[in-house]
Amino acid sequence: MDLKNLSAKWKWIIGIVAVIVVLLIFGHVRQNGGTIAAAKNVSFVKQAKGSGTHVWFMSTGKAKKSDVYYIIVLKNGKARTYRTYDDDTNLGKLSKMSDHQAIAYAKQQDRKYFDASLKEAKLNHKGKVDHQYPADDYTGFNNDFAGLSVTSLPDFKFLASANNDSQQKLVGTVLDTGDYDDDDNPYMVAFNNDGKLLTSIDGSTKLPKGTQIADQTPKAIPMSTDKASENNVILDRFYKALYRRIDNTSYAAPKPMKVKVKSKTDDSGNDIVSQKATVQYTQNFDEYQLKYNFIDLAGHDPAIMRQLGQAAEKIVKAQENYNDDGSAPEDKASAEYAQVASRIFTDKVCYKLTKDMFTNEQIKYTMTLKEPASFDIYKSHFIGYNCGAKNGYLVTKAQNDNQTAVFAK
Repeated sequence: MDLKNLSAKWKWIIGIVAVIVVLLIFGHVRQNGGTIAAAKNVSFVKQAKGSGTHVWFMSTGKAKKSDVYYIIVLKNGKARTYRTYDDDTNLGKLSKMSDHQAIAYAKQQDRKYFDASLKEAKLNHKGKVDHQYPADDYTGFNNDFAGLSVTSLPDFKFLASANNDSQQKLVGTVLDTGDYDDDDNPYMVAFNNDGKLLTSIDGSTKLPKGTQIADQTPKAIPMSTDKASENNVILDRFYKALYRRIDNTSYAAPKPMKVKVKSKTDDSGNDIVSQKATVQYTQNFDEYQLKYNFIDLAGHDPAIMRQLGQAAEKIVKAQENYNDDGSAPEDKASAEYAQVASRIFTDKVCYKLTKDMFTNEQIKYTMTLKEPASFDIYKSHFIGYNCGAKNGYLVTKAQNDNQTAVFAK
């Protein structure tokens, strides 16, 4: 027996076994998204301020089917927040991905969310026309247009003279901006009967001197030109304009930002008990911009509120009179009101109304990290924070089963 050769053979065998053991350990660590030298504790805030690349998930819960609606990638002191679109994006699916795969998936999903916008807007349009929402046709998490309504255009109220007469004299109209001061007083934009501004275009919390809000019910701007709401000509013009805005907007990836943090300590001031972390995500669609655009148009074109106010006032007067059979002669006035609206809201005006409704605006999003959390999904161990009933969990894949999430500055 050649002991020299046998010794060399055993060295090779031992070497191979050692390599296999290292690969198995490395594979298990990589399964949980980390490196071999795993830290005992992990902090979202500390990682957000530090170096390296880290992946975190915003989920609705802590089960394998819990939806993941944001994927936050921390890299060298900045965060990018990606939206998800596919409705099977959950912790179970992401638990099987490496960090590299999760980042690639996040980028693909954010782009997919954007690309689905035109389709989702058309589904919403169809739902408005059919008077029902085609829920079965929605295939992803992009529900930006689900709440869209052209009735986001502000209702307007009548402005009356402030006197004690039993019958109020209508002297103008008022639009509510939707904004409030620190005492919850609404900012309103007032117009006289000629459609000229009585306040600044930004609105005022005080009505013009000698005026008050009239008792009449606020008037909505009609989207149809017939009583049965079957001729949706104004609605169709609006969506046509919105489609153009979407088509003319190019995708932009989420921008990185430094995470802003505010910590809350216990009574001793030594231990952190919760933290607020602010990131940002891309908001493409802003339905509230419609109201601001309308106010801006009305403020620069007196004919808009003059014509709408005059036509709506005819409805008010018609409701005060009755035909011989006891019915109110308001149908004719309502039809005329709809025709006035149709003449105002041309294709050109509707395109102006949709200005800046579809962009790549970066919106700040603040998460409250309430308490550490940990749980297992398949072979992955997740650690992170409970963010409250409405916001779910912010978690990352641990590098080993003993790693925990903590609060740190």
